[in-house]
Amino acid sequence: MDEGQRAFWLAGDWGRDGHGARSGDLGLAEVGFGKNFGAAQVNVSLGQTWAKQDQAHNGRTKTAGTYVLAQALIPVSGNLWGAVGAYVHRGEADMRRGYLNAGAQDYSRGTPNVNTWGLRARLEWDQAWHVANADVLPYVDLSHAKARLAAYTETSGGFPARFDSRKEKATELRLGVNAAKLLGNGLNLIGMLEAAHRFEKSGPRSSGQVIGLSDFGLDGRKNDRNWLRLGVGVEGKLAGGRASLMLNATTKGETSNAWLAANWQHAF
Repeated sequence: MDEGQRAFWLAGDWGRDGHGARSGDLGLAEVGFGKNFGAAQVNVSLGQTWAKQDQAHNGRTKTAGTYVLAQALIPVSGNLWGAVGAYVHRGEADMRRGYLNAGAQDYSRGTPNVNTWGLRARLEWDQAWHVANADVLPYVDLSHAKARLAAYTETSGGFPARFDSRKEKATELRLGVNAAKLLGNGLNLIGMLEAAHRFEKSGPRSSGQVIGLSDFGLDGRKNDRNWLRLGVGVEGKLAGGRASLMLNATTKGETSNAWLAANWQHAF
């Protein structure tokens, strides 16, 4: 955007999270506003997330929450841009733990709060190369997030348990390229290729007590620390703004395996 210009956007994701032992889906809806002040473009957005994971013995976990994201886009030199951002997310989990009780299916349930905050920094070189009639934009991205699942005590079932609070960190480095190629009639073919690395070797330890019986402690699951992401889609003019639709897929890692991302933005 040019200095003094504003933008409004709507965005949404829907996908599957099925790498390894995981089996679930997730979604996101976002509305945002930005303004270019010259020295920086400032963006603020409000979003809603939801996710579901199936678990052993017909158990499942559902989560839903709301986040606020603030970001500044800063020109560094020529076509080199920097971005710094921060977000907070507040949500709740609806957890149903399934198990066998005297050979019969049984469940215990809990509804703990889930709170997350994160920071992100990014460098992107706009139109760094022009290859095969496509503009190529390399970038490097570093993010850090901390999530806390509150302590809770289950209800119902023959063997409810008390779980201690758990904290998880995710520090990830991404290197990638975006590309855009004119198709004609105002449409662009867009794509991206990204390599990601997570620094944490494993997830958090779980501990607590099966009420009236015994304490327990379980080590966290080892993380799949490296993965690739590929995206392909189209963008063009729509309803007085610009819209994009991109299908994303990843190799096995600590991320969703496939999702569809849609965005519409109007500058004024």
